[in-house]
Amino acid sequence: MGFSFEIIDESNVEVSRRGRAVSEDVRELGEYFSNMTVGQIVRVEELAANDPKTKASNQQKIYAAARLAEVKVSVRWSPSNGLPQIKRIK
Repeated sequence: MGFSFEIIDESNVEVSRRGRAVSEDVRELGEYFSNMTVGQIVRVEELAANDPKTKASNQQKIYAAARLAEVKVSVRWSPSNGLPQIKRIK
């Protein structure tokens, strides 16, 4: 069995993203993060959580959205109401 190779232009490269499909809420968060300025802090009421499993799940969504937006964020959770406080750091 032999291989056949074809040199192609970079604009013709076909790439599919691996992994899970990106949910609509992660896309929406990503769009918002891309419009934030560095140093800006935001709270997202819909991601409030008091139990560790929900916090971990919501934090994963936040970091997935940041990767999608190609920005860096830090997350701190409010102890009084469980709201994530998200700061764009890069």
